[in-house]
Amino acid sequence: MAAAPSSVMATVAAPTTRIVSSRARIQGLIDALLEVHRALIDVARADFERENGRVASSGALLTLLTEHEAFAWLRPLSSFVASIESASEEDEIAAAFVDARALFEPGSAFADTYYAALQRAPDAVMAHAALRTALH
Repeated sequence: MAAAPSSVMATVAAPTTRIVSSRARIQGLIDALLEVHRALIDVARADFERENGRVASSGALLTLLTEHEAFAWLRPLSSFVASIESASEEDEIAAAFVDARALFEPGSAFADTYYAALQRAPDAVMAHAALRTALH
């Protein structure tokens, strides 16, 4: 059997390489978002504990994250991360980057609280820097 011409192999390899590269980019975005999310949970928890006393356990924190109004501002980020973790097609991945940029645009309730939290938490600032890198 004759070998496939190199132009045929290049045509086959290009989409595969692009998909792998896109998947690596979305994973980098997910990782950066998770780090931002972790830092923001720490900020929100500290704010909550200042007002209400210590959160007794990680289970209690999870309940607060999903049910308490003090943590409601984090839910758009939590939902967004969960929604993009399964992105695998190029159009889904491209849309995830557009949506991530929109989520952090000043003016939304999430973004306004987010940028205020950055003023109080060096870890969140570092995570934000990594996120900006992942978004570009």
